[in-house]
Amino acid sequence: MGPAAFRSTAAPADAWPRTRRPLPWLFAAFLAAIYLLPVDAIHPSVPLPFSSDLDRFFVAVIVSVWAVGGLLGRGRPAVTRLRSRGWAAGMIAFLFIAVASIAVNVDRITNLAEWEVAQKKLMVLFGLAAVFAIA
Repeated sequence: MGPAAFRSTAAPADAWPRTRRPLPWLFAAFLAAIYLLPVDAIHPSVPLPFSSDLDRFFVAVIVSVWAVGGLLGRGRPAVTRLRSRGWAAGMIAFLFIAVASIAVNVDRITNLAEWEVAQKKLMVLFGLAAVFAIA
């Protein structure tokens, strides 16, 4: 096989890491923050309805950049996307079970004064499910 065979299977010009699109770089920064920074030890003192850890802000930025890109990118040619298959059904079922378990045990959660904890954990679960679905 000569060099021409390898050139024909080359990656497109906008492939990772030579891309100017923000989402791949945000995913790389998110993974770098998860694995290289002590995100468990960084707690900004911002009162929010979800945990104010550093990785939660990354999740918010990723979801907002994806939403803005979806709204502004309507005129561009469509990118080939993966169709949702079993992973989407499994993720939706898991989220439904999490919400249902809180709804069924709402009296016990309020009696133990852990309603805020349940809300924060549920918001984190929805945020990470959104990042999973976007990725």
